[in-house]
Amino acid sequence: KRYRESRQVLEGMLDEKSPSPDVLFQMGVVHLAEKKYREAEAAFQRAYQLNPNNYRGLMGIVETYVAQNRPDEAIGLLRQEARRAPDKVELRVAIGNTAVRTGRYDTAVAEFQQALALVEGQGRRAGDLYLRLGETYRRKGDLNNSITALLKARELLPENPTVAGTLALTLDGAGRKQEARRAYEHTLKLDASNGVALNNLAFLIAEHGGDLDQALTYAQRARQLLPNLPEVADTLGWVYLKKNMYDSAVDIFADLARKEPNHSTYHFHLGMALSRKGDLAGAQRALQTALKNN
Repeated sequence: KRYRESRQVLEGMLDEKSPSPDVLFQMGVVHLAEKKYREAEAAFQRAYQLNPNNYRGLMGIVETYVAQNRPDEAIGLLRQEARRAPDKVELRVAIGNTAVRTGRYDTAVAEFQQALALVEGQGRRAGDLYLRLGETYRRKGDLNNSITALLKARELLPENPTVAGTLALTLDGAGRKQEARRAYEHTLKLDASNGVALNNLAFLIAEHGGDLDQALTYAQRARQLLPNLPEVADTLGWVYLKKNMYDSAVDIFADLARKEPNHSTYHFHLGMALSRKGDLAGAQRALQTALKNN
């Protein structure tokens, strides 16, 4: 974050008679990091004017608008450029991405669908767009359309762990647990270090009648990979509880409840573990705290 030094270096490189678009773009990046939005926009604008075939400058302006909570102007600018170059898939994708980031999911869906029409027959590019479309539907809460899009993405990108993981997460959220389990397992074949897939698969196995030893292995590995996520620790504690390892479960849930005292679920799980262990007074205190919080 040595912005002043960065700016001084860039100013020394800037030739006013023949300015470099690259230097101007980096200057814009520094201004944006400093929240000097007017200066950032001006630098990005000059960079784009000097090199209109490179959309970095344009996207810099978009980022400046988004940082100022001006999403309509950001999307409007991209649409203006898309009208000038209707066959540029990159601009449609940029509109869609910006719309997703600002919660305009219907707009994003429409843009990704238009982009798909432009890349018909281009497997990898179409697969990427189906992934974006599926994730947008998932965020919107339309899980059926999300699954449909993600299945198409998987057909086109069968070895892509992001596609597999997103499909597994969506199937899980839709209550299609057996399909979700197979999708999580496929994700781990592609990426054995996917902590989210390990965690979710461990919980799914523990909840729906699977091999608890296997669930424990997955949960422990997930915690090694994601040691700072309380949800992952909670899953490990839940597997311990299912395996009747009450002391281990109590240790995890007590730690979570101490670190996040207002999170009712952790107190509830602590109460369950203490009850199973036979500490009824401690269980009652934990459960009363859970009720108070929720």
